[in-house]
Amino acid sequence: MVAFNGKARIMGKLTPTVRLAQDATGHGGIGIFFDADHAIGFGPGELASHPFCPSVNDEVMVWETFAVLIAIELFPGLVKDAFIAVYSDNCVTAKALKSLRHKVPGVHRLVHRIFILATELNFRFVEVTHIPGKFNGLADALSRKQVARYKKLLEAWTSADS
Repeated sequence: MVAFNGKARIMGKLTPTVRLAQDATGHGGIGIFFDADHAIGFGPGELASHPFCPSVNDEVMVWETFAVLIAIELFPGLVKDAFIAVYSDNCVTAKALKSLRHKVPGVHRLVHRIFILATELNFRFVEVTHIPGKFNGLADALSRKQVARYKKLLEAWTSADS
């Protein structure tokens, strides 16, 4: 048994209780998709007042990691005490979330904040997977505010999932 934020858990193969797919356009658009019930997209500039918002000159890997932070902050009830599977089409973001550190200052700053939230909300990333962008359509459509495309992909995803 291992102590995890004051709660004892038997560590072994952990099954994700929440699935998160995220995407960023690199121009400030962000898409977040938690299973089929919680999804949101933000256009460029809509999150500019957030204290951890990257600058428009930051690389897409910083924006991709920022999308994970926003997902956690927007849906704390979903991640509290959860085992989270994250799917990202950015390999740097995936690597940073696995280790909760990175040498790029912008990414490191964000994963440090995610680590603090993980201790406060008692969640753990049990699976972090890099997926090719063409398989990240739901989050991509949200990040680009392509509502019709998102609805079509969601319908196909939910029918395939049942």
